[in-house]
Amino acid sequence: METDVLLESPRRRKCGQQSHLCLPECNNNSYSLRNLASWRELCRSWESEDKSSVIITDQNGHLPLFCNRLEEVLLCRLKASRRSLFGVTKLEIWQLFLTLSKHCNSRHLSKFFDDITERIKRCNKLKTYQGRGRAFIRLALTKGLLANVVQTIADSTLVTSWYEPDSILLSHSVRQNLLDILNQVSDMTFDLTLANVSFLDESWIIPVQKLVQLPYSTDIGILVRHIDNRAVVVKIQPQSPASDTGIEPGDILDQVFGESLYMINSILRKYQDQSIPILIIKKNLSNGMPFDPITRRLDQIFKSDNLVVGQEIPKSKSQQIPDANGECCPLPSLDETPVQAPDDGNLFSVVYVGSTNMGNKGDKAYIEEGIKEVINQQKPDTPVSIELNEGYLTARSKSSNEPVLRFSYTEISSCGRLTYHPGLFAFIAGDTTCTISKNFTCHVFKAVSEEMAKALLGYLVEGFSRTCWSV
Repeated sequence: METDVLLESPRRRKCGQQSHLCLPECNNNSYSLRNLASWRELCRSWESEDKSSVIITDQNGHLPLFCNRLEEVLLCRLKASRRSLFGVTKLEIWQLFLTLSKHCNSRHLSKFFDDITERIKRCNKLKTYQGRGRAFIRLALTKGLLANVVQTIADSTLVTSWYEPDSILLSHSVRQNLLDILNQVSDMTFDLTLANVSFLDESWIIPVQKLVQLPYSTDIGILVRHIDNRAVVVKIQPQSPASDTGIEPGDILDQVFGESLYMINSILRKYQDQSIPILIIKKNLSNGMPFDPITRRLDQIFKSDNLVVGQEIPKSKSQQIPDANGECCPLPSLDETPVQAPDDGNLFSVVYVGSTNMGNKGDKAYIEEGIKEVINQQKPDTPVSIELNEGYLTARSKSSNEPVLRFSYTEISSCGRLTYHPGLFAFIAGDTTCTISKNFTCHVFKAVSEEMAKALLGYLVEGFSRTCWSV
């Protein structure tokens, strides 16, 4: 389950910065044992009761603080880059963990390191090296092997090849204090929900995860908006299958049928007539406090002046429009308006080439096939004006001004163009909301220039990004 896209590389915090979760300047001259002492106090809070009766779960308030401080220690004085046969490589904790099995003397440990790194690499919910490194630390915690991880790094050539000379791990006394603390932690029992990793890329705090089972329906009554690659619930329709399930506005839809929500159009068709298992991430933690990564996304929704109910194709302004042949065209910048547009929309003068029925094929992979079929029909072209407003795409005949086509964004499933036919572009639309439609049609147009085709698709994508989609 390797991910297709790697999000931005984690920003390494400068060691000189101070915060209640961050260690001070990390070098042998300024790094004092009192910081480890405060960390030791944190561990003692877990030992206030008999060890045999204490089980540390994700709801333990000290756990994120402990993990964050350990991450800071491992990041501190990590070399920014490293030369190898393949050139200069930027170093991250996750890359360090990947090499552990080759540097440990224990066959048992070596197998453990290999097993958990493979498990993490297969998880498609972890998008960054930071998230993968954090998942590794949590797995090591549950197995009681955190001290072994640090000991393996310290006892091998890894410590000198990956860390600067004034690193904590190269100071014998400080390193020994660190290992003493980690050995204490290894004697504790951790019962962590290892599958709940969707927000490890952003936070050490683990949100509440809930599995909801819904009866099959073509409309389960959830309106969702995509914000920063997350499907945020914005409304639950009254009297719908989802209305009495405990799903609330602000919750995150994590997966459906165990599959990524980016493929929800085909997922609901694939599992037709089956009850629908939806894994959600709650907007509040178990203590009732809001979960910050979700709160930030809700703020974006509430600040939006253009919230439209419908079906969003999950793209953002910073993404690219895929060509049907696999190449990409960047979105136009906001000042690249190709024609004079009316105040209430964007107007483009193009030629309608024709349409062809695609059956149940609505994905972007079929754009090229649709364009080729329409070209082969060799029908007369129809000059039209395409208007894109807040909720609809409308194509009007130039001669009569009558609508030739009109689709809401809820019905359009994909769009794209061919690089070897510069002015040609197309979109595929269903006969109803595209999440449940079984009959799709590809509509093909020709712009006067490649730039106009790019711009029109850019405005279409922006329309999607201001729209909610219905499940």
